[in-house]
Amino acid sequence: MKTMDVLILTGFLLFALSCWALYYVHRPGAQRMVPRHWVWIAILSGVGLGCLAFNMKISPAPTLQVQGVPLPVVIFELDEQDGRWRDYVGWTTVVFGVANFVIGFGIPHMLMAITIFFRKRSAS
Repeated sequence: MKTMDVLILTGFLLFALSCWALYYVHRPGAQRMVPRHWVWIAILSGVGLGCLAFNMKISPAPTLQVQGVPLPVVIFELDEQDGRWRDYVGWTTVVFGVANFVIGFGIPHMLMAITIFFRKRSAS
C-alpha cells in the first residue's frame, strides 16, 4: 500500500470519528458532563488544529510534496527536467480542504467525547 493511500484511508477514518465526536459533544445535555471552559478550549484549539491540518506540508518522497494532512489538498511534484514544482489541483481540493479542517476541529472534541462517555457511564 502506498503512502498516499494510507493517508487517505486514515483521513476518512478520522473524518468519521471527528463527525461523531462533534455530534456527541454538542448534542443536548452532553455538555453538562464537563466544565463549560472545556468546551471553549476545545473549540479554540480545534480551530487552530483545523487550520494547521489544512496548511501542513509533508514530503513522502524527495520529488513529492503534499499540502494538507491527512487528506492531500494539493500535491506538488518536482519536474526533473527543468527543476520546477508542478502542482496537481483537482475537484478534491475543496472537499479535502474542508474535511481536513473538520478533522483538526474534531480532534479536541474526540478527547472531550471520551470524557463525557466515561463520566456518563460511571454516573449510571
